[in-house]
Amino acid sequence: MDLHLNGRTAVVTGASRGIGLAVAGALVREGARVVTGSREITPELRALAAEGDVLSVAVDLTAPEGPAELIAAATFAYGGLDILVNNVGAVRPRTDGLAADLRGSDAELLATQQRPVDLAALQAPSGVPAWKTIPSWYLVAGADRAIPAATEKFMAHRAGAHTVVVDDASHLVMLSHPGRVENLIVQAAKATD
Repeated sequence: MDLHLNGRTAVVTGASRGIGLAVAGALVREGARVVTGSREITPELRALAAEGDVLSVAVDLTAPEGPAELIAAATFAYGGLDILVNNVGAVRPRTDGLAADLRGSDAELLATQQRPVDLAALQAPSGVPAWKTIPSWYLVAGADRAIPAATEKFMAHRAGAHTVVVDDASHLVMLSHPGRVENLIVQAAKATD
């Protein structure tokens, strides 16, 4: 297959193995000049350089300056780039969102496991809300960055809920303040016996 890539410059991230390495190899075989970015320059990347015009750059693409370093290397070596294949497989966990009040490895694990909400979850009909017919309790996470506290307070008020506010709690208040959550559950259970 001729993709007309002779003389074109391609940057491939995550190119030290797997799909990134395969993409880099395919681009080399199509005649492209390939700049690979990965944490380490593997023997496979060295072998690929023997097949064509390959510049391998050891770079941490999770570091804020990493992507700029890679593009600067491509620009310096070849005057710019024509193709970018972003295949990097690592990110630094963003722990200042759902789990902002948790620390350490728990926060990092939760941050890496969080996925965007599915659009279907926002479109599916829910039926008659239970709070219209039975007593409700609501814990407002005052420092929630997923659902603003003002929105939570509005929903609690609309439901006529017995409300507790934990001012410094993130969205994952059940993990950061389990005692406060437990107290609210016990309070609700006792009130409905």
